[in-house]
Order: sequence, then C-alpha cells, then structure tokens
Amino acid sequence: MRNKSYRDFAINQYGAVEQSDGSYVDREGNITWYNDAGEWHREDGPAVIKSDGEIYWYFNGREYKFAEWLIELNKTDEQKMLLRLQYA
Repeated sequence: MRNKSYRDFAINQYGAVEQSDGSYVDREGNITWYNDAGEWHREDGPAVIKSDGEIYWYFNGREYKFAEWLIELNKTDEQKMLLRLQYA
C-alpha cells in the first residue's frame, strides 16, 4: 500500500473506528491493532481478529506464526508464558 497506512485504508474503505483499547473495529466486525506507522502490530495478542474468528499475529507489519511472534516480543519469560496460556 503506497503512501497510505493500513490503518488509514481501514478507516477510509471499511469505516474502521478506534476503540478505547486502541483497536479499530470495521463495519464487518473485524478488529485490528496498529503501530504508529499504521502497520498491523500488537504485543499482547493477535493484531487481527476477523469477524469469523480467524486470528493473525503481526509485529511491526510482519506476519508471524504464534511461536515466532512470541520470540519477537520484548517480554519476560513469565509474560510470554502467560500469553501462551491465554492464546495457545
């Protein structure tokens, strides 16, 4: 996406609205989180939760499998274990 962030695209094309937790919910019910650059990004859960329940793990715009995403995080082993218990 040239000169436009994914966040801006979601807002303009899908009516995404920012929520109090920093996520955006679009008119189809998809929930997404972004970094300051507007890339999909989240450090405490999946960055994309589709309305059909599918989830996607992103860190600074790059998609990862869950285990790979955990490695990228700057979190303690205890924090990572809690994320494993919550999402794996």
